[in-house]
Amino acid sequence: MGSKKITGRVLRGVHSLLYRYWVDPLQRRIPDWATMRPGWWQGTLLQGAVWSANLGRLAITDFRVRIRRGRGPSWSVVYVGAGFSYEELFYILLPALQDVEELPPVFLWRVPALARESADLGELVVLELNQIVRWRPHGAYVFTAPCWIRQVLDIARPMEDILAAMNRNMRRNLRSMQGQGFDYVFTQNEQDFDLFYHRMYRPYIHERHGARAALGEYEDLRRRFKGGGLVLVRREQEPVCGALCQVVGDTCEADQMGVREGKFDQVKSGVSVALRWFMIDWARRTGLRCFDFGRSRAQTANGTFNFKRQWGTRVVTDRDVHTEWVFYSEGFAPGLRHHLNEQGFISRVGDLHYRVVLLGPEEALTDAELACEQQKAVQCGLDGILLVSPRTKVAQSAEGSSNDFYNDDYHARC
Repeated sequence: MGSKKITGRVLRGVHSLLYRYWVDPLQRRIPDWATMRPGWWQGTLLQGAVWSANLGRLAITDFRVRIRRGRGPSWSVVYVGAGFSYEELFYILLPALQDVEELPPVFLWRVPALARESADLGELVVLELNQIVRWRPHGAYVFTAPCWIRQVLDIARPMEDILAAMNRNMRRNLRSMQGQGFDYVFTQNEQDFDLFYHRMYRPYIHERHGARAALGEYEDLRRRFKGGGLVLVRREQEPVCGALCQVVGDTCEADQMGVREGKFDQVKSGVSVALRWFMIDWARRTGLRCFDFGRSRAQTANGTFNFKRQWGTRVVTDRDVHTEWVFYSEGFAPGLRHHLNEQGFISRVGDLHYRVVLLGPEEALTDAELACEQQKAVQCGLDGILLVSPRTKVAQSAEGSSNDFYNDDYHARC
């Protein structure tokens, strides 16, 4: 066996040990510490645990990042990061992907020079770096977007207020669903979990996402199930779909969902609407005040995001994510700025979330256009819009304030 193979095996073994005895134990405890009574010691403990877990993640990557260049007919994108979501990014950013080139990994300290070199060539650079790495490029167009956000609904209100906050399409879907003979059961039975994982979750994720599917491990999901439970939707007593859920404080958090045998036509027939409606019903009966629909990509054009926002949700931060996307360009290829605006990327500042609007060098919004963009952002459960252009670059202070944020007084809180 060659020395390179031996070295590779040793490194993989070390990485496995680092994850098992360093990162994973902290990762499991952080959600519990986050829900403890607020205080300086709680904040210090939580920040220290998050920082330590992130340091462990960097050690597992050997302090290096992966480089991939995706090319389309009109523009190219350079991905720099740990490799978690480059396939998803290329799917979003390159609708007509032609080829992907994998370049040699580089150490973190080489990232700034590499990013500037690619941007100077007219490429869009997307960085996906650990939160410990605070470097941000300075250029014509720079904005950040979390890899994931969460969408939360206030369910402590009277039911008529909850229904009134939904859009017309969702109310129509609910009326249609209620005549299809669905009911539900909340279960903590291990056999029900096995049915969910093998017959619902795995087939559904593969059917929905194909090669981009990020499948959760059996033991990981089983651990979450044992800490909460499973809502199963039935039709004529036969389970057709389900979702894991956990109770965190006064919130019911929806986790992974699945549909029996991955049959996507059942989603179109209303099982997904029935599932969320029954989970809300269970949470209200349990006396909880909020329903967390779970993770969505931070894009207003994302199908999952749009489904959830129709319920009248607001966007909140996903605290479990340890990376974010940083977009950097010195000038967009024809059509790319329009494509990015159509995706509706969401940027976070503190606990507030804004829809990113990219403007041309001499472009400005009229008062009517600005009001229209603000209204669309609020309808998505956001706090307003963020304008980004070479002429009025966003200047953030160390505290995270900005002089180019336009926000509304919409601050609904659970």
